[in-house]
Amino acid sequence: MNVVEDQSMNTKPENWKKLANVGYRHAMATAQFKRLVPFQISALRKERDWSQEILAEKSGLTQGVISRAEDPDYGNLAVNTLLKIANGLDVVFVGMFMSYSEYDRWRAELSENMAVPDYETENERFASREIIAGLFGSHEGENKSSLALPDNDRQAIQNVIYIDAARQNEQRPGLLTSHGFAAAAGAH
Repeated sequence: MNVVEDQSMNTKPENWKKLANVGYRHAMATAQFKRLVPFQISALRKERDWSQEILAEKSGLTQGVISRAEDPDYGNLAVNTLLKIANGLDVVFVGMFMSYSEYDRWRAELSENMAVPDYETENERFASREIIAGLFGSHEGENKSSLALPDNDRQAIQNVIYIDAARQNEQRPGLLTSHGFAAAAGAH
């Protein structure tokens, strides 16, 4: 049995029966794309607390183009427009072909949370994990993602950075020591 047959076995029978109609399949796939992509653009823009004008500026487009891109009834989004919007959001847009059974499984796993962090946000998280791994050591085979701090815990990240700086400076004569760091932080 090949992979496609295995995946289709995971699709609910009532869904699979509907897919037997070629017109239904094509209409469903088109409608899904026309709803999901505008929804994501709008959700990501709002998550960043940006107006359409701000996203347009960052994308090198006009506000009218962003407005149409967020309109599920517009239905004429060009790939180049989607790529410019993705660049404006500093994320990746992946248009992907998949089988109907893969689509059904993917759709079942969708959530209302469309949060997609931009590169800078991810880079901050990556740097935090690397600092923590450097401080506390990481063991081969250890899942480094388990070392990540909660997203909103910027103070803890800053504390780790200062502790790491103090630790590195202890190894250099004349620079801030951990005792000096503790005094500067207000510890007695």
